Amino acid sequence: MNEIMKRIKELVKEHSVTWRDKPETYWFVRLVEEVGRLGNTLFGEGYGYMPDEALRCIASTCINWLEMREEREAQSSFKITITGVTPGGKQ
Repeated sequence: MNEIMKRIKELVKEHSVTWRDKPETYWFVRLVEEVGRLGNTLFGEGYGYMPDEALRCIASTCINWLEMREEREAQSSFKITITGVTPGGKQ
């Protein structure tokens, strides 16, 4: 399990900024693409992937997407807080 998580973390780091500024639809398409690659490795042409590698790509995509969503939520909350405060700290 440690080796699996190590490789997933490496992929997360490797791709942590690849799609960071992309919209939700882009992330969804990338995830579906990775799931399609997994299907191909299991039931069709492998395109050079092994099932375990495809699963690691899916996991790293999900982690990066979740982290991106969390960052955007934090930024959005920060903007709401900043714009809702008047000089002197009163709302």
